[in-house]
Amino acid sequence: QAKLGRSAMDFALLPISKDSLEWQCSILKLGGLTVLLNCGWTESLDPKLLTPLIPHLQELDLIVLTHADVRHLGALPYVLSKYPVSCPVVCTEPVCRLGELSCVACLEDREKYREASEAYEVDDVLRIFMSRLTTLKYRETFRISVNGRVLAACPYPAGSHLGSAFWTLHCGSLSAVYLVDGTMRQGRYLDGLEVQRLRPVCTGAAQRWDVLVTAPVPSMGLALPQGAHQKAKPSTSKAISAARTVREQCFLEETISTLRKGGSVLIPADVAGWIPEALLLFEAAWGQDRQLNTYPVCWLSSVGDMVLDQVKTRLEYMGHEVLEAFESRIGHHPFVLKSIRIFQSLEELIAAHPLNRPKVIFTTSQHLEGGDARELFFRLSAEPKTLLWLLG
Repeated sequence: QAKLGRSAMDFALLPISKDSLEWQCSILKLGGLTVLLNCGWTESLDPKLLTPLIPHLQELDLIVLTHADVRHLGALPYVLSKYPVSCPVVCTEPVCRLGELSCVACLEDREKYREASEAYEVDDVLRIFMSRLTTLKYRETFRISVNGRVLAACPYPAGSHLGSAFWTLHCGSLSAVYLVDGTMRQGRYLDGLEVQRLRPVCTGAAQRWDVLVTAPVPSMGLALPQGAHQKAKPSTSKAISAARTVREQCFLEETISTLRKGGSVLIPADVAGWIPEALLLFEAAWGQDRQLNTYPVCWLSSVGDMVLDQVKTRLEYMGHEVLEAFESRIGHHPFVLKSIRIFQSLEELIAAHPLNRPKVIFTTSQHLEGGDARELFFRLSAEPKTLLWLLG
């Protein structure tokens, strides 16, 4: 506030989530208007976590959403169905559609082996995401007028998940950027953060943003130096050449080593977050080494088919590498997967691939709070050859 030289009412930030690495939810007051920055939750769906938010719901003028996972929007159906919140909610189209599936998957995971959630039901999720969210394209500005003040919000690519965005906010002479969980590294199907939007207008000019709201940056895998694939463990396979970062190389090496020793690999991950990138990594790796086809790669998710369909139809949100490949090779789509099979239920998976045989299994419930991920963990943990990846 001292740096801005403005009154305390011009800018204030109230963090609702005490641990932003676990879930994202904050309130921003900018120029006299109030914006809810994400409406995340944990897989526990514990209403007590939202207690600090409830007194402020009537003050909200706008809700912005950045990512499609439970961590960023999981509480939205609860808040909008239990309380009279009438302000607009804005996000990109992929965040809306994939966010709906994330919330449905979270509920289904919880109800499989535990009591039903009292937070909200699947019908609440479908109704909220169908009727209450306004979807925007990247660089499309949304404006609202409240008591003579105009608030403008605009999303830009954040690079981490399909449709994920960082937001610029303008109210009067004040401007702010809300940037969490973005990445500057180009992925297999997404370009990185559109960082030029954060730079000064021109050389020597002052930074254009009065406020930057961000969160701790997660660790990012270092890019592999040229020729590094030749230094990979000779006992692994040529599938390692599919890795683009040190983290991916380690990920593949340990996974393949476990499979060859007769163990299975369990990878719990959010249904709409990192999973698409991981599926492309394994599709490329298994394509490089056909001997690995003896080890099935399975995605266990009741909404997996729907998530993949949503991803396939969002080419306009993908990176230039995907678009160039699609245009040069007519009909080629990176998410037409040949080495990965989706299973709707644990019973269906076991019928096709008994648990005592080595395989890779992606599941939902990233933190093993419930669902088939938790059940598989209990069944496989007694086997010392099993490898569990916990990827925060």
